[in-house]
Amino acid sequence: MAEVGLPLLAVAAVAILVLPSGKASKVPGSLVYDSRAAPLVKSLRAARQQQLNREHSCRGCVPVAGDTGGCSGLNVDWTCEVRTAAGPRRTALLETYRVTWNRTGCWSAAED
Repeated sequence: MAEVGLPLLAVAAVAILVLPSGKASKVPGSLVYDSRAAPLVKSLRAARQQQLNREHSCRGCVPVAGDTGGCSGLNVDWTCEVRTAAGPRRTALLETYRVTWNRTGCWSAAED
């Protein structure tokens, strides 16, 4: 039984980690977000908000939505989406970033 059970368990564990969960994304055509990336997207949102505050010389006048967006990726290559609201009518914009990790565990993002 162990000869069959252990390899089968290993295959199932790999399938769970590698194959998509089948959950539909909230916006058609957007990423299927990885819930394990919550700390990354939170950090990216904060960095984007700081950048917008500097660009517009105001605090929060172009807000980054804290409850939307997310990241999807594998190992050191990720793609993240952040939603902002710009202009007088607060038009929602979905910004996409390519995020990479260096050897020390720090990330950098470039608008995609």
